[in-house]
Formats: sequence, structure tokens, C-alpha cells
Amino acid sequence: MAIFSLLAANTLWGLSYVVAKDALTSIPSAVLAFLRFAAASLVLWPVFLLWEKQRSAGPRPTAGPAIVGACSFFLSYMLFYAGMRLTTASETAILINLEAVLTALFARLFLREKLSRWQSLGILLALCGALLLVKPEAPHEANRLTAGSRTAGNALIIGGVAAESAATVFSRHLRQWYSPLELATRAVSWGVLFLSVPALLQWKSTGFSAQWVTAARLAEVAYLAFGCTVIAYLVWYRSIAKLGASVSAASLYVQPVVGVASGALWLGERLSASAVIGALLIGVGVYLTMRLPK
Repeated sequence: MAIFSLLAANTLWGLSYVVAKDALTSIPSAVLAFLRFAAASLVLWPVFLLWEKQRSAGPRPTAGPAIVGACSFFLSYMLFYAGMRLTTASETAILINLEAVLTALFARLFLREKLSRWQSLGILLALCGALLLVKPEAPHEANRLTAGSRTAGNALIIGGVAAESAATVFSRHLRQWYSPLELATRAVSWGVLFLSVPALLQWKSTGFSAQWVTAARLAEVAYLAFGCTVIAYLVWYRSIAKLGASVSAASLYVQPVVGVASGALWLGERLSASAVIGALLIGVGVYLTMRLPK
């Protein structure tokens, strides 16, 4: 049962790229990020307070969740959603997999964690794959994008993944004071606070237009907030406890498959030959990076 729940969580995340891409056609990027995490925080706080009655006592780094929130939910999603407006949901789903690679790279640079030769090769292959996805090239005509738009969009996505990876590495030293659920709940709330200003400014730039407030758009925000941020994350953390980190990490490969398939079926997107090669290099690179040193 746990493995099916894990696959379901990754399917929810895999579908999130086409949902967000569709929502961004009318909702400003910072506004979408703010709405997503503001709604999610309204559910995460009651869940956290009910599920975790025994919490760490004594002094702890209170600024930690704020830093994680600034990187993981503010900066990363400002970049993600700005980039998704310029590129495809399919290529976004592929590039998101760089998180495992960049996390390993940052852990080596800042925490001095050791990397095996296979892991180092994996990082190199994945970065080569990423270069193929950001090099100036006319995208497939079905995607209705320019070469410059695709390159800029994918570069922003990689920047967002880097911010997320930095938050992951930084959060490792917070685990002795915060459970995963508490850290996520507090970090999301800080992210909402940081997102409030750019969201308000973006909304003001549209003349405070509310044309995007439709049943379809609100349903997409609800899916991103409750399906992807609340349900999927709760299932993810429970699955790690039951199945272990290795099995859980392996299930992440479901995301790009679902993301590319849904992008093709829902949005009519197509991958160029270089994007396919880049995706394969990233996939192999992630696999090698996640190999445990023997």
C-alpha cells in the first residue's frame, strides 16, 4: 500500500507542471505562488498541531525555517513560475530532476560530503543534459515558443532548482530541532510572507484585475495547494518512514514521465531531439548520483 501511495504522490507532482502552466496563462506568477502556499499553510498548521503534540523543547535556531522558506518557497517558485511562462511544462518536468544532482553537488561544496566516482560522473552527465536544454535552439513548432524564450525559461527553472537544492542542504542541520512536517509548515508560512509583496505588486500592475478568478483557475490553485503541497508531501514523508529514502527517491522518476506525457496530451507539447537527449542524460545522471557509495 505504501508503494502505491508513493507512486500516487509522484503522479500528483508530475501533473502539477501542466496545471501550473495552464494557470499561468492568466494568473501572474508571484500571485499563483502566493495563493498556492497561502492556501496550503491554512491546512498544514492544523495538521501539524494535531499530529505532532510532542515538539522539541529548548533553544533552537528560529531563523532556520525562515531561511528555508526564503529559498525553497519564495525564491525557487518566483523563478519556477517565471520560467514556466517562457518554456514548456514537459521540459520543466525534466529539469526539476536536477534537484538530486544539485543537492549532491552543494553538499559536496558546502558540507564536504564525499562523492564516489560514479556520483561525480552522474553530476557531470546531468549538467551536460541541462546544457542541451538551455542552449539556444528553435523548439518544436507545436510548442509555440521562440528559441530565446525557451532558453530563458529553462535557465530560470534551473535557477529555481538550485535555490530548492540549497534549501535542502541547509535544512539538514535543522533536523535535530525540527521534524520534517514542522519545518515544512513553518517554511511554507515564511514563504507566503516573502511572496506577499511581489504578489501584490504584480497584481497591482494588472490594475487589480480579477478576470482570472474563474472556477477552472481556482480548481487549479486548489490542486497545487492541497493535492501537491499538502497531500503529496504528507504521503512522501510517511513513505520515507516506511520504505526508506532509497525507494522513495527512486520513485521520483515517475514525475518526468507523467509530466512529459501530460504535457503532450493536455497542452500538445513536443520534445525536440536535443531535449530528448538532454532528458536521457539527466535521467542517467540522477540515477548515478543517487547511487550509495560502496
